Amino acid sequence: MEKRLTAADLSKITEHSNQMVRGRFNYKENPGGRFKIANKMGKGTKLFRETFIDGHEYTIPLFVAKYINDKCSYPKLTTAVDEKGREIPGTSVEVRVQRAEFSIYEFITPEMMVPKDLVKVGKVSPVVPMN
Repeated sequence: MEKRLTAADLSKITEHSNQMVRGRFNYKENPGGRFKIANKMGKGTKLFRETFIDGHEYTIPLFVAKYINDKCSYPKLTTAVDEKGREIPGTSVEVRVQRAEFSIYEFITPEMMVPKDLVKVGKVSPVVPMN
């Protein structure tokens, strides 16, 4: 028998998937390049749009990190090999080639987030050593 998700279940899943994570973007297909992404979690949710640069750190929703790690790949057919590493003629195997990945360093809880209107950037003066 199939279990149907209730509105409360969907709310919990959405809340968890929208949790912010901090990590590094790695563009395996084009090192040093830029990678544009536009994704939304589901019907009625806000579209996430960003251009990632290889090697930079970002704070993004968990569902976007999962999308990058799970879906940003393509299939490639290769010749099958036996246990000794020899090719088996006339056979092929589909492997997935990962285009990009997002390495998560930490989950950001609501208590850790600072409202944007409270953040002020001022001029930073260099530290002068005292003699």
